[in-house]
Amino acid sequence: MNRGKAFEREFKSSMDNAGLYSMRIPDKIYWTGKRIASEETPADFFGISATGNPFMVECKATAQKSLSFSALQEHQHRALTDFQSYHANCRSFIAVNFYSSESIRERNLCFIIPLAVWDEYLAGDRKSIGMKQCEGDARIIKCPRAKGSTFDLSYFVSIFS
Repeated sequence: MNRGKAFEREFKSSMDNAGLYSMRIPDKIYWTGKRIASEETPADFFGISATGNPFMVECKATAQKSLSFSALQEHQHRALTDFQSYHANCRSFIAVNFYSSESIRERNLCFIIPLAVWDEYLAGDRKSIGMKQCEGDARIIKCPRAKGSTFDLSYFVSIFS
């Protein structure tokens, strides 16, 4: 299984463990001729917090120590922006997994970046957001590794609910 799909599965389990209702937005994949094709999906997850606040999350995984802004495709950014502008309580996030391709035990970090923070970095002169920026920015939520293949989202839940 590719690491991006594995991270999506781990993030879904983490949301379930944190008491967040979440639904995977299915990938629209189909066979055409001699190849597999897919339609654009807005994000990976739609969810509702325990207090009723709706949210969308797009998950990204990288073996690098930074994630290129181009990893968030234009249609995904537009969907997250549109969702967040729908109502004051709607929030959009990018969940990023920085992992080691040599040993997942060596590096396997998860950060939840609010869309507004992502957009601030995007508007700057950099082409990516680094692990160090994520660790040093208090607005970006670090989610420590929890038991098994999940992340501790309790801080995310506490500030979002």
